[in-house]
Amino acid sequence: MDWQDWRSVLDEPQLRSSNSPKSVLAVGLFLFALWLAERSPAVAAVVPIDSHTLAWSVAPAWALSLGLSIVQRRNAIAGRHDSVWLIFGAAAIVAYEAGCLVCVSGLSAAPVFAGFVALACAAHGHQGRVTIRHPYVAIADAAGLLLSVLWSPSLGHATLIALGAVGGITAGAVLGTAADGSERSRRRADAMREALSAQIAADRSAKAAELHGMVLDARARGHDVRNALTTALIDLGILVDALRARRASELPDAEMILDALNTAVRVSSRHAVAGSPRREPVVLDDLLHAALKGMGSRFSRVRFELDLPEGPPLVVQVEDGVAGLRRMVDNLLLNAAEGNGVEHATRAVLRVRRESDATMTTLEVEDDGPGFGAKQLAEPIQGFATTKPDGTGLGLYTVEHLAKASGGWVERRNGATRGAIVTVVLPTEPDAGEGEDAEGARE
Repeated sequence: MDWQDWRSVLDEPQLRSSNSPKSVLAVGLFLFALWLAERSPAVAAVVPIDSHTLAWSVAPAWALSLGLSIVQRRNAIAGRHDSVWLIFGAAAIVAYEAGCLVCVSGLSAAPVFAGFVALACAAHGHQGRVTIRHPYVAIADAAGLLLSVLWSPSLGHATLIALGAVGGITAGAVLGTAADGSERSRRRADAMREALSAQIAADRSAKAAELHGMVLDARARGHDVRNALTTALIDLGILVDALRARRASELPDAEMILDALNTAVRVSSRHAVAGSPRREPVVLDDLLHAALKGMGSRFSRVRFELDLPEGPPLVVQVEDGVAGLRRMVDNLLLNAAEGNGVEHATRAVLRVRRESDATMTTLEVEDDGPGFGAKQLAEPIQGFATTKPDGTGLGLYTVEHLAKASGGWVERRNGATRGAIVTVVLPTEPDAGEGEDAEGARE
């Protein structure tokens, strides 16, 4: 069982919405409606419920569930513990409440509430991505239901809870496996799309550089042509003046040639403009802090650190702006955290420094994982080459092509003792530390 692998495929927005205060209050309203229904003799005859016992057993669990959802809503829980509180807290509590409904009802109504148990467990399986490798939510549900079974009033009630639990947990595992597979397929598709975009950007950058060189060459040649045409134009002008003074018969032909030569000079004076890649200035500080916070919540066992130089915020030129730089940083940190898929890192440091000539900025990620193999370092970075069982091999490939498209490059090496070091060099935004340009980039 791989805890970090499980947390990487969770749908955090879905978890937050399903365990929001509104959702918990809706459960409370449902229980309150059952309590009111029990006061009606007609309803009590069909759905007999011991409302006093229900309130006594469920109220503490419901209040705890509401408290957890409010605390999470206010971001009072550390990001790396979000999934623990949301999944284990909500799964065990709601499963316990559903089991209690079976326990406090008569045997005529208990099968209906046993269906609620099954539905709750199935929903948790889908939300919590329950699989054979990731049975954490199923275990939490089973624990909550076991508590309710322990004080069930009869063997019939306990049997109904057990049947609902088995059916719901099994259904949840099927739904969770399907959701897990879908999430992994989506991640692979996203990785391939990012890699393709990076490849296209790098190709566009290379073509633009080639075109720019051709234009510079054409301009240089055009300068020589214009000089020759200007000299010829001056000489022809003198000739036309002389023919006009003599009223020679060749004057009309000479004037026509003079007009044509003037047109040629004007055309040669027009300069073509070379295309350039779409690079935008990006302030590093806030983006890097956000990236490390996101990875820290995803990989709780890895300590991420950021080392920024003193002084004004650094601004770099990156293909596709903020989105392009975030893709690069996320891929670098992800590779550092995952290691080779078997041995993981426990620490990853992202260092930023400006090169001595101030034209380039370096982003370096160093980890204490297994490092690169000798074969990996001997070969260029290639797509789909990975040591991870579930990896795509497109992370570093995407980083390199985005760096190339931005006018930079990527270097790899191993640390002095262990671990990998990946360095990304990017162009520094000129005069980024002062003036209106820096403020515009910061916005």
